[in-house]
Amino acid sequence: MRYRPFRARGILPKIVGTLARIERQSEVLPQPRYQPFWQRDRRLRRLGAAGLPPALDVLPAGGRLVVVKTAAAYVETSKLSTPDDLRFRAFYGETTPVTLKAAWETPSKPSRIGREVSARTQLPALQRLRIPELHDHGQHDTIGFLVEAMVPGVVPAREEQPDHVDHVLSGVEELYLATAREQARSGLAGSAAWDRARAFLSETRWARGWLPRQTLLQAATDLVHADPPLAAAMTHGDLVWSNILIDDDRIGLVDWEWAGPRPVASDIAKLLAPVPDRLRLIGRLDELSRQLGVHTPFAAQWALALVRSAASATHRIEVAKAAGRENAAIGRARKQVGMLSEQLRFLGH
Repeated sequence: MRYRPFRARGILPKIVGTLARIERQSEVLPQPRYQPFWQRDRRLRRLGAAGLPPALDVLPAGGRLVVVKTAAAYVETSKLSTPDDLRFRAFYGETTPVTLKAAWETPSKPSRIGREVSARTQLPALQRLRIPELHDHGQHDTIGFLVEAMVPGVVPAREEQPDHVDHVLSGVEELYLATAREQARSGLAGSAAWDRARAFLSETRWARGWLPRQTLLQAATDLVHADPPLAAAMTHGDLVWSNILIDDDRIGLVDWEWAGPRPVASDIAKLLAPVPDRLRLIGRLDELSRQLGVHTPFAAQWALALVRSAASATHRIEVAKAAGRENAAIGRARKQVGMLSEQLRFLGH
């Protein structure tokens, strides 16, 4: 099959050019060279590459053969990447088992990479939870980057996630107990965030089986104004299953760019969103909260985390719309409203 010159449109050429310049700058990464790749949409996979994570170790269906100048074995663009907000990741395979992450930085947009590097300095060594070792980080022009070790393991398929949830909870509980902070408060009462949350809950399309809208709004209002203590610790900040890697008895956790001290319920709400029988874990989460020095029912803490999320739902949908993923963002936001209804019902409303 004849190779074609790499003349893709959109942001992929910018990514490839930036990637080659970062490779020349980094002391950890191999130097860029021309190699054959299979291109599909915003993804590139080098022909003959080995040592990639299992999910990437196949040629994407469709696409074309191209020649690209990079040392990487696999390059992918973030789903939310736009020409004005470039985000990408590169994997280097068996010869250099590292991953590169890069994102544009501007004076008006805090550095995701800088946040992640800072968070890594606050993370302790843990037994159950494997955090990728940081090898290099820096900046090239307006692009921040970091190079970290590849973490072994696979992302559980959706149908497998309920089988792993207890194991994953053991790992994040270890993190929370090792990094416990003083109890927090939501601070939502009287805030602009609460106004945005209430507006979203008032306007979103309602689903059968949820609490009646006015009942939910009144229950949420009462909880926000009660402002109970919340268990807090160093959290991941984006604890979704695509960031979790299972490797026998170890749990890998990647993408720490949103890590920071905050109520642990914000992490738990994301982790348990796709788990159908999540209410069975309430007793375990109540015990975790007590170990962190807070006796507020965890269902109440969970509900407040979901109200906080509702405050930014409209913004997340707008960002997703710019990347062509509006419907997915709307679906996730409505699912969180359903979970809020579930937690408030559990609390007796």
